[in-house]
Amino acid sequence: MTVEKIMEATQVGSNDPLTNIDLEIMNTLKQMFEEAKKQGYEGSFESYQKSLSLDQLKTIDLAFGGSVKKK
Repeated sequence: MTVEKIMEATQVGSNDPLTNIDLEIMNTLKQMFEEAKKQGYEGSFESYQKSLSLDQLKTIDLAFGGSVKKK
């Protein structure tokens, strides 16, 4: 089952943005992975996730918020 189908199946019309935060993060990671593949990345989705630095993960912009600010 793709991330998109999981998101569609679990959308229940909740106004609480935290309800589907894990799905938002996975969707964002998938989009980042697809962009990396277009730029020549040849590894798997799992290896792509493991290759991301903490700073890269902190800059993930979610649909309902902004990036995590550096201290």
